[in-house]
Amino acid sequence: MCIRDRYMGMSFHELMIEILEQIVKKTESLKLPEKLKTHFSSKEVPAISLPSYVRQISRYAECEESIHVAALIYIDRIVAHYPSFAINSRNVHKLALVGIMIAMKIFDDIFMRNSDYAIIGGVTVEELNCMEHEFLALIDFDLHIREGDYNNYCSKLHKFGARKIREKKISPCSDKELPLASTYESPKKIIRESLVGDANLKLIIELRFGHMNSVGIP
Repeated sequence: MCIRDRYMGMSFHELMIEILEQIVKKTESLKLPEKLKTHFSSKEVPAISLPSYVRQISRYAECEESIHVAALIYIDRIVAHYPSFAINSRNVHKLALVGIMIAMKIFDDIFMRNSDYAIIGGVTVEELNCMEHEFLALIDFDLHIREGDYNNYCSKLHKFGARKIREKKISPCSDKELPLASTYESPKKIIRESLVGDANLKLIIELRFGHMNSVGIP
């Protein structure tokens, strides 16, 4: 059974795309200024569409679907910390890339080097390292996700997905539409106790973000 059939007809990476596109549409319809300048902003809107970009990352990074939930939670935390941060068509691609990469480093047993993510995302390693540093600073290294918070977020995503299905009348998916790592893992896997404890999380950060020697680990 494919992920879309199990979870209200849409996989989490598709829900991530839908949500980010909806945020961008609202931001640009309201003509919200980009008050907070970050390294995520491109000079021009990328030629590749957001859906194609996220699917490309998901496929070649072999993301578990739960990673996209964690990435959305992290992006939400940026907006919570900095309400003036406007997600728009010039920064949403890189924001998604870094959010997914950081989520994989924290919650996945196997992840790639930054140089590999840079190739997949079409950016330089130097640029990606800089964006990763900034992303972590923006969320104040708040990488801990409680199981209850994760489950609540999944519930909201399911409701959002059900509404989008009714609106778009989305048809059942084929296996070709799914990322390579298409087997859905239980929410409990991403919130394993071995990763949640403060001491263990600090160790994971030190090991998996080692190139940032200048960053103080809380």
